[in-house]
Amino acid sequence: MFTTTRLSLLLGLILSTAHNAFIAAQAGVSIEFRKESSIRRPGGTFDYDAALEQIAHDVNKYRTNLINIKRNVGVQGWNEGAELLPPRMYIPRHRKRQSENLSSEEGGTYWIGNISIGTPPQPFRIDFDTGSSDLWVVGNNCSTLSCFSKNTYNPSQSSTGASQLGNFSIQYADNTTVSGPIFTDTVSVGGINATNQYFSPVNTISQSFATEHLDGILGLGLPNASQLNQTPWFYTARAQSAVSEGLFAMKLTNTSSNLYLGGTNSSLYTGDFESHPINSSFYWLIPNGTLVLNGSALATGNTIIDSGTTLIYGPPDAVSSLYQNIPGASLYDLMTGMYSYPCNSTPHIAFNWGGRNFNLSAASFNLGNVPKNKTACVGSILGADLGLGSNVWLLGDR
Repeated sequence: MFTTTRLSLLLGLILSTAHNAFIAAQAGVSIEFRKESSIRRPGGTFDYDAALEQIAHDVNKYRTNLINIKRNVGVQGWNEGAELLPPRMYIPRHRKRQSENLSSEEGGTYWIGNISIGTPPQPFRIDFDTGSSDLWVVGNNCSTLSCFSKNTYNPSQSSTGASQLGNFSIQYADNTTVSGPIFTDTVSVGGINATNQYFSPVNTISQSFATEHLDGILGLGLPNASQLNQTPWFYTARAQSAVSEGLFAMKLTNTSSNLYLGGTNSSLYTGDFESHPINSSFYWLIPNGTLVLNGSALATGNTIIDSGTTLIYGPPDAVSSLYQNIPGASLYDLMTGMYSYPCNSTPHIAFNWGGRNFNLSAASFNLGNVPKNKTACVGSILGADLGLGSNVWLLGDR
């Protein structure tokens, strides 16, 4: 996501038939969260293995979204040119990056905050993800090693929990799945309660989550992308009048990050917001975005906003053109569409939706220096087809 400062953005989303972006007066609940995990090694070197894992995660997440959309509403819900890509696998070549002692300033991939489920409340640390639509946490029947350090949901300890029909399953980058039964219960985020909320207390989790400091994921995406085919938590909270506005906002920074539910927090920003229509019933997709390089428009396309990835993906031809216009840039990895550029000569890159430019800072564009080459850095914009459709960009939280 883009602003004139490092990773700082308030994203307002109104829940309406047209899904228009909207900004309301301050009225809601503030939740502090932070960024964890990294694709940059200590010292600033680019972590290729971590990037491969992130890319595989993103491909598989949106593959799952396409499957969910097809099942829920049919292929007519897909963007023009969308296709179901094969699952992407990631097999670590070296010791897993999570074993390294990393700080959040070194380029995280998860936005972690606290929620509770049940009566009395059972606490969980979860990733808030605008690119998915379901809630899952680790269940007390999870027996894999990856579950041992997690907070777990025990339905027998909740007076408001109820088992539902069906099963939940998502495939992740290491070719393992997160899967489990389906329940309803009261889910509380920052004191905002949504009763009878559908979620899954999973019995298996991917090994990639084993050492991450989280117990699950809470999707803030749209209902038609739900694997559960149920209403996402924030929609439930709004329908039950638990929040005064169908609006949430995120401030995404390395420190003091904030999720604001039911409005915007005016103490965290100055000036006016831009308002743009969300041209999709399946993603937070803003149409007619323009990629700007050194003040000149270079490419246009539809843009999906996703807090659940830390990378930026664009059509391979458009991204190739971008780096061709950056002196000294070159293809770094053909398989992933990653490019390198001179570290001491960061280009001025921005996205524009018809108003002002939202700049990509030098720190946000830089994924770290190329191993054994301190003068070349890897760019955070990748030329890759995730199957999302023709001329679609996926904008992560860089």
